[in-house]
Amino acid sequence: MSIRTIVWGLGFVAAVCWVAWALTVVNNNPNEGGQTVLLSFYISLYVALVSTITLAGFGLRRQLGNNELRHAYLQVSFRQAFIGGALLIALLALQSVRLLAWWDILLLAAVSLLLELYLRSNARSQRI
Repeated sequence: MSIRTIVWGLGFVAAVCWVAWALTVVNNNPNEGGQTVLLSFYISLYVALVSTITLAGFGLRRQLGNNELRHAYLQVSFRQAFIGGALLIALLALQSVRLLAWWDILLLAAVSLLLELYLRSNARSQRI
């Protein structure tokens, strides 16, 4: 599959998920909707965030980098968006149940950073 197809697909998925998230926020009351509304909120937001952050990271790397391997840019952007989106959703979920504190933010950020460093080093060792 070409990079252009992947980027257009990610853009389409991001647009659809942002619309789904906006419709969930506007049309539902989380106190009355139950678990289905919360699940719809978090899943649509997560997929929208991952798609959007992937596209932004890929575009930034393409502009600033001089590497001809654009698949590598896309792979790194997706990995970082996946981790960053999970971090944001975890913070929102903790805040929704009133368990978020400053040390939770630091701990989750440290776990995300360590996971990214591990995956980066693991990918580097497999290329050799």
